Amino acid sequence: MKKIRLLSVGALIAGAVVFMPAANAQTPDVVNETPLSSSDVYQLRASIDKWMEALSARDPKSFSDYVVNDLQGAYQGAAADYDGGAFESSLKLTISGSDDKDSKDTWSNDIEEVVGSGDVAVVRSNRTFTHTLAGGRANSLKMRLLEVYRRFDDGSWRMARFFGFPG
Repeated sequence: MKKIRLLSVGALIAGAVVFMPAANAQTPDVVNETPLSSSDVYQLRASIDKWMEALSARDPKSFSDYVVNDLQGAYQGAAADYDGGAFESSLKLTISGSDDKDSKDTWSNDIEEVVGSGDVAVVRSNRTFTHTLAGGRANSLKMRLLEVYRRFDDGSWRMARFFGFPG
């Protein structure tokens, strides 16, 4: 009985050793390990800067140029997750709440990290929205973000996924 048990355990270990390298193998066709070029990172940062300028200028026409159609996102503490429509509605609501022409909106973004490969990039940043009333009183909302961007055939980068946390 002990001999059979010992043989069974030995066969299991030998089988695991034989199959382990195959399970961990990656083919070059499946994994693109080419990091983003400095030009890619520059274009992505420029896209985000343009988005911050459009938001500060209260330009709702720029929304669809910044996000993909199937956008998905989550913000910690929000009642529900976001899709493209909910994201656009929340931005329009933010802008419509700024009807006072003498008030000013300022969006800023401090990018901490940009990593990616091929046509996908991940950006980790701190974003601040400040609404300043005509009298000078300002209210700010700070958030930490993790965003996933996709590059399109025209070279533009658009946000595909986001995860937000109160800052």
